[in-house]
Amino acid sequence: MTRRTALATLGFAGCARAAQRKGQPYALIAGTVFQENGLSFPGVQVKLEGKGFQDARQDAKTSFRGEFTFRVSPEPRTYLVTASRKGFRTATVSADVPGEGRVDVTITLEAESKK
Repeated sequence: MTRRTALATLGFAGCARAAQRKGQPYALIAGTVFQENGLSFPGVQVKLEGKGFQDARQDAKTSFRGEFTFRVSPEPRTYLVTASRKGFRTATVSADVPGEGRVDVTITLEAESKK
């Protein structure tokens, strides 16, 4: 098998897995991170963890508009969404997923005091 064939096969396998997920039900946890002054905050590290279960860890970075999205199981669960960036206090909010659909969260990061 040539390198090109191997890469094409891996690409196809990835597409097949994505197609399988498309048909499965899911929920979205989507949100925006803001600065204290109300401006959106790009480049913030966002972490998703299940409250009371460990199988749902995901990481993301906010887009240029300060937005992020996590695709999760539609089972009723509570997730913790944590946003962090150097020079700012880490903030955590709770997101309750009741089933399929979208749950929106908003996080505001405050600057660390410089004493």
